[in-house]
Amino acid sequence: MFALNILVVINRRAKGFNSKTVEEYLSILRTKGAKLDVNYPLSVEQTIKILCGFKGYDLVIIGGGDGTVSLASQCLIHSNVPISVIPLGRGNTFYKVVYGDIKPKLLLEKISRGFYTDSVDVGITDSGKTFVLGLSLGFMPKVVSTAERLRAFGGRTSYAISAVLNMISNIRNILSTTITIDNTSIFKGRATLISIGNTPIRAGRFRLFPEASIKDGFLDVLIIREVNRIEALRLFRKILRGDHVKEPVVTYVKAQSIKITLEKPALMEIDGDLIGFKNEVEVKCEPSSLLVARPYG
Repeated sequence: MFALNILVVINRRAKGFNSKTVEEYLSILRTKGAKLDVNYPLSVEQTIKILCGFKGYDLVIIGGGDGTVSLASQCLIHSNVPISVIPLGRGNTFYKVVYGDIKPKLLLEKISRGFYTDSVDVGITDSGKTFVLGLSLGFMPKVVSTAERLRAFGGRTSYAISAVLNMISNIRNILSTTITIDNTSIFKGRATLISIGNTPIRAGRFRLFPEASIKDGFLDVLIIREVNRIEALRLFRKILRGDHVKEPVVTYVKAQSIKITLEKPALMEIDGDLIGFKNEVEVKCEPSSLLVARPYG
């Protein structure tokens, strides 16, 4: 008998939310004897409050996109309670990295027959903000901001359109920065993009970090130096394939700790959410710090 106590947190505002589909998914667990505590929070604050009350549960299931998973990591980092995901967002990158191409219904059917726990890395900033995918300053936050206004086109398409639009209009917004990794200075100069990644793919389809692994104990650091529009368009095509890391204007390294210092504050995004302007941020990798539920077979 699958007699587990499961906390379920569903983001109704997620692009892929459909109440009938979600209920169909949850009924799979109920029929196996699971006790579900289902919540539909109305705000980020309420979501965090519910997720941080995970003690006493055997499993936490997140219904939403990467942003909702990111909130879960904030509460469940270094805990002994695993998470699983019902992918309802635009990109659903975390789901694809952890579970591959398995359909959500089949995943829950398998989990309902039993699962084991695995662990993945999480990034954390000096302010205590965690992330499962990555963070960026410079070009990427502008892409995220514009993509929000293009939601009607769908997740991956909205990011692609946004990237092209921003290459035309905002590519000259340059960061003057100094970057240190593992206590060694690696870059001082002008950059179009500074990005730290925990997974190979960001923003739905961009292979920003082709060498990244969510289980290797490192974060991947990508710096693209100041480029013009023509260079940016050429790099864009390479980034889609993950062929950009050896380009002369690209610095790509792995690190366990990173410090970014900017001459002027710049907008930063974490896991696809804009979190305000920063002129300095320190980031470190917390290896194997988040448990995920994986089905047998």
